[in-house]
Amino acid sequence: MAWFEGIVVSGEEKTRKPFPTIYQTLLRRYALDPAHTLFIDDNPANVHAAETAGLTRITFASPVQLRAALVKHGVLS
Repeated sequence: MAWFEGIVVSGEEKTRKPFPTIYQTLLRRYALDPAHTLFIDDNPANVHAAETAGLTRITFASPVQLRAALVKHGVLS
């Protein structure tokens, strides 16, 4: 969790994934450019909603797959 600068908690926001409001809240609150924001989830509905919101997305399938995707996106070396 030390990697993250901010967190959006669905219970506090009174919304949840995959509703667009949760993604909009995240982007607005932290002044994020969706094209440069990486979203990782194992639920296809959440991944699709993030993609619809313009976020770059990774569908989590396994730790090995996630590591490879993070390397591909330049997050890990």
